[in-house]
Order: sequence, then C-alpha cells, then structure tokens
Amino acid sequence: MAPEPRSGARITRFLRHDIFYSGAPEGVPPAASDRVFTWANGVTLLRLGGLPVFVYLIIGRGAFGSALVLLWTLATLDVLDGYLARRLNQVTRIGTWLDPITDRLAIAGLVVSLLAADLLPWWVALVVLLREVALALVVGVISRGAMPRPVTRSGKIGTLALLVGLPGYLLLAIDRPWAPLLHLGTLALTMLGIVLYYASLIQYARAALAIGPRRSRQQPERA
Repeated sequence: MAPEPRSGARITRFLRHDIFYSGAPEGVPPAASDRVFTWANGVTLLRLGGLPVFVYLIIGRGAFGSALVLLWTLATLDVLDGYLARRLNQVTRIGTWLDPITDRLAIAGLVVSLLAADLLPWWVALVVLLREVALALVVGVISRGAMPRPVTRSGKIGTLALLVGLPGYLLLAIDRPWAPLLHLGTLALTMLGIVLYYASLIQYARAALAIGPRRSRQQPERA
C-alpha cells in the first residue's frame, strides 16, 4: 500500500490541482464542449446578474451592509462555478470566455463603485484598473482577440483575493466593533490580489507573444 501523503503534499496538491481541476484526471484539464445550458454556466449567469445589483446598492442606495453580503456571496459563487464545471464535466467553450468576462466586469464595477462612494483609495483603483486595461491590450492587440491560454492559477487566485478583499472597504462605512479588524484582512487580501493579478498578466503576455510566431507559420504564403 502506498504511504499516505504528508499534509504539506496534500495542501500542495489541492492548490496545484484539485482546486482548479477537481474531478478531472491529474494534469489533464477537461476538454471544453459546445454545451450552453449547464449548472456551471447557470451559476456564472447568476453572478453576472448580481453585478448591477451591487452597483445599485453601493451608489444608489448606500446600503453598504447588504452590498458586502452580496459581494462575498458572488465571490463564493465564483469558486463554485469552476468547481461544478470540472466536477460535473461541464467545461464549455462559452463558459471559458463568459467566466473571465464576468470576473473582469465584477472587479471593474466593484472598483468604480467603491471609488464613487469615496471608500477606496485612488491608488488601489488605479493599479487594479491599469491591469485590466493592460490585459485588454494583451488580448486585443498581441493575441488579436484570442485568450492566449486558459485561466492561470495566479490569475484565478488573484481575482478571488480581490473579490473577497475589495468588498472589505465597505467596512469603513459600517459602524461595527469588529469592522477595523476585518479591514486589516481587507488590506492583506487586496495586496495579495494585486501581486497575483500582475503576475498573471505577465504570464498572459508571454503566452500571447508565443502565439504570434505560431500564427505566422500557419499563414500560407501569398504569391
């Protein structure tokens, strides 16, 4: 009988494999299908529908407590849709672009809403939004509209850290005794998210630059 993996090895396996490819053979991401109506895509659409609601709660109503609960719920759903896609073998082509688009819209909407409510430092908003602009340039210019590679681990963890951390700035407007303590966690998660966000941007840029030579070789020569 093979020895039981040590706790450190189990944690490493979870971070490197299980959290992203749960249910799929190790090292082999599941192939994307042409299906549209799946549980995973349904969760993604639910996240997408929640985006204008939190913008309204923050800017239109000033209901910061409700917005905080909603945002952390959407962050949980962000983990759930990827888990369902792989556990139920429901990875789809539409989901592979709908999920990252939803992530981008969620981050941008959250940053703009917090900035409009004067709850987010301007430099945090600037750093996060500049990364979104840079990623759009990578996808639109360097790789000509094609995502250069599947979602990276650093990108996914960075996005999750921001989706959990940035809503914590709403705690500045909530008068609760535990709010300052949680705000420290907000700062830590935001910094972690920003670092991983830019690390994934470098990975995307490298992958996009590698696509160029391959496409050039595939183009037929013209007389």
